[in-house]
Amino acid sequence: MTDFDWPSHAQFGVSLFALMAPIVVAPIFVSLTSGMTFRGRIVCATVGSVTAFVILSLAYLFGEAIISTLGTSLPSFQIAGGLIIALTGLSMMSDKRVPSEEDVEADAGASAVRVGVSPMGVPLLGGAGAITQMLLEGHQSASVLHEAKVILILAIVVGLSWLILVCAGFLVRFLGKSGILVFERIFGLLLIAIGVEILVTGVLGHADKFALTH
Repeated sequence: MTDFDWPSHAQFGVSLFALMAPIVVAPIFVSLTSGMTFRGRIVCATVGSVTAFVILSLAYLFGEAIISTLGTSLPSFQIAGGLIIALTGLSMMSDKRVPSEEDVEADAGASAVRVGVSPMGVPLLGGAGAITQMLLEGHQSASVLHEAKVILILAIVVGLSWLILVCAGFLVRFLGKSGILVFERIFGLLLIAIGVEILVTGVLGHADKFALTH
């Protein structure tokens, strides 16, 4: 993304929101916090959102160093990242992303902070797909202004996620299981399309390198 490429910034924000999928996570949040007071649920949502923000910010800011240390190229990481994002979308289409009822019940009695850090912060909000998206974004050469915009977009998405979690009880009652399922399918389809696009970009990058060396 260039500094003023607002369509790319918007696509990045939408894809990150779809990867974090707070609407899909909302029913899990309700189950995990069923024994908490309203204040406890706010604390849990806040800790989870802050945890996800910190993890994703670190992935973005140190993504270049991580990829360089691993000795991989951008096209290779785009192929791997595209696969992860597409598979995340595929799992959302096939009901395999959310934890089982046993997992939810096992964590239901935990403290607000502990539940906020895990599983809410990681891996539900700050999962492998979202981390991969930030790593890919961090690998692109950019100015300080670009980095500030990416962090701002991340903060907006996390803020929206926090608001959805705080209103999770009302949201789940309003949308119902069918409504949540529809959003999950939409997000899943969107992520598959984004993942395939990133993967194809990586394949074309390797093809260009191959053409230049032969």
